[in-house]
Amino acid sequence: MPTAFENDSFLARALHAGAQGFLTKDIPATQLAQLIQRAHAGETVMGAESIRILTASYLQDQRRKYDYADFIQAVETLPPHLRAVFGLLAQAVPNKTIARQLHLTEGTVRIYVSQILTATGCANRSEIALNAMKTGLTS
Repeated sequence: MPTAFENDSFLARALHAGAQGFLTKDIPATQLAQLIQRAHAGETVMGAESIRILTASYLQDQRRKYDYADFIQAVETLPPHLRAVFGLLAQAVPNKTIARQLHLTEGTVRIYVSQILTATGCANRSEIALNAMKTGLTS
């Protein structure tokens, strides 16, 4: 995908859509032509700026995994019934809706939320949703 924009979100969307590469238009024409030919042949190609963006994103992701390792471990070891509630908490779904979706009573949901707060070390539902978003555990 040749583009004039050096934007992180454009890169992510292009790769998600199946682009074989991401090249900014500041690449010299001869090099751009070669890279397009390589992409057409099935090779993944990236310009220097795209590689910088990907590297920064990867490093940020690794730092986040390190910073939130305890939270991630706690969530990964939740039993299945709590994991289902966590998934909805991560989306900031209210207890009443969680109860309805999981066919539980609101009292049971409150107990499960309390157990999740204790297991994850979070102070409240907002912290759970925020940490889930930061760690990519929102699904």
